[in-house]
Amino acid sequence: MTARLEWVEGDSCLVVKRNGNTENLFSTFVPIWPEGTRPVRASDGRRGIDVPKVGLIYEGALFETVGSEMPTIREAPKTCAVHDGFFVVEPWGMKRLQS
Repeated sequence: MTARLEWVEGDSCLVVKRNGNTENLFSTFVPIWPEGTRPVRASDGRRGIDVPKVGLIYEGALFETVGSEMPTIREAPKTCAVHDGFFVVEPWGMKRLQS
């Protein structure tokens, strides 16, 4: 999936928005990041994540990832609304396309 990382102020949550693909059921996901991923904030205030073996990805950045779509999950991130569903991000299949 090619996607863009977006910050949702009202939810205090980073979401993944599918880029240019309208044929799929889900378009905006709450990501379940790989183990070891941590939140970061750039000096200009942008929010993002630091993914092991991938690096920093800030809101607005386009990236590719593989994983699994899930309409519901038992242990959802506490501050994130469901949006269209969840996406479990596989640690081996993620790369930045632009910053």
